[in-house]
Amino acid sequence: MGTVKYLPLFLGLISMCSCSLFAEKDGDGYTFHESDSFVFGYWSPEEDTMYAAAQGDGLISIGCGNSPKYKFGARSNDEDSDYDAEGYRQYLAKCERYSDIGHDTVYYVSSSIYGPSNGYHYFAEEIRKVGISYSLDWAEGYPTGAELGELFTLYAISPLEYIRRRYTDLISCKGHPDEDIFAVIQENNSCDRFVGYRTSSSEGELSVRKGSTFDNFYGEPIVRKVSELTEDDLRLVGGGECNTGDCILLLLRPDFLPNDRSGVLTITVATDRRTYTVPFTGLNELEDPA
Repeated sequence: MGTVKYLPLFLGLISMCSCSLFAEKDGDGYTFHESDSFVFGYWSPEEDTMYAAAQGDGLISIGCGNSPKYKFGARSNDEDSDYDAEGYRQYLAKCERYSDIGHDTVYYVSSSIYGPSNGYHYFAEEIRKVGISYSLDWAEGYPTGAELGELFTLYAISPLEYIRRRYTDLISCKGHPDEDIFAVIQENNSCDRFVGYRTSSSEGELSVRKGSTFDNFYGEPIVRKVSELTEDDLRLVGGGECNTGDCILLLLRPDFLPNDRSGVLTITVATDRRTYTVPFTGLNELEDPA
């Protein structure tokens, strides 16, 4: 229960960090960056690892560390601020791959003190498959090492279909039956809730809005049994990384827990670049599903 117990404090620290990012409207301290793509950038973790952590409501979060190994996006085209020609080329290639070109211009803001806002960033790798197994018997019919995908529901967020619809009719998680679950993802990627936009033609004029959860939304909900996931479901999953705390890519929830929870649950996440093996030993921290 340790992770669940300290989750509110953890979220509070993130919120404080995020609020400080845009605490002042100093025209000299902020720079606008713009993109005609819905996705502002892509990132990957500094270490080639993923982590698993217990959350409330019987959920297991799968995510990455907050220090980017590489991050490329619209901001890489700003020649006055750490211009990265290769990063910008990668960004354009990725956007073209998803036909993510032609969105009405979205403005983001970066601070000379805190760096760029974390806009609509997504995991640079493409998740292809998720697998789940347990080091002990899970239940009758599910012996040690059996694939448990049909017993776990995956929750994730992706803008892929929104992009394919040419940025029309965005399906928000607000009002979704699993809204509380998706709130865990967005709250832990809370910098994604900050997007800068121009309020006048005056140079340096800035307004930054901080909406409640999902008011400034960056994707659409995915709810699917792990055994039924397609590659399409998993493309552009995730989003966001904050200055404090880790980024959640997806959440898993079992239909029921085993009698013996002392074993190791192994989650494998295969991407187009590597396969992550994620051990989880916190089944005792999970609440029994309702």
